[in-house]
Amino acid sequence: MDYYRGYDHGLYVPLTLMYPDADISSIQLSLVHHLDAKQHLTIGYVLQSLDYENLLVMALGFSFHNMKVFKGDQLKNRQFDD
Repeated sequence: MDYYRGYDHGLYVPLTLMYPDADISSIQLSLVHHLDAKQHLTIGYVLQSLDYENLLVMALGFSFHNMKVFKGDQLKNRQFDD
């Protein structure tokens, strides 16, 4: 965990637009480095069980950050996305 790292633009930009006064608490959760789909689904189920009033959960981003693939080129490793 890195308490001093700023937010990723995938979280920062939407929150800046939705809450320009920065009046909402937020936590950034990244993908697990090995991209195990079952583990990520488990994390999703745990987050789903949270039942707090005024809780916002945002799911953002891709399992990769390769714009050539995003624009339609062939993805070499589709294991996570499949």
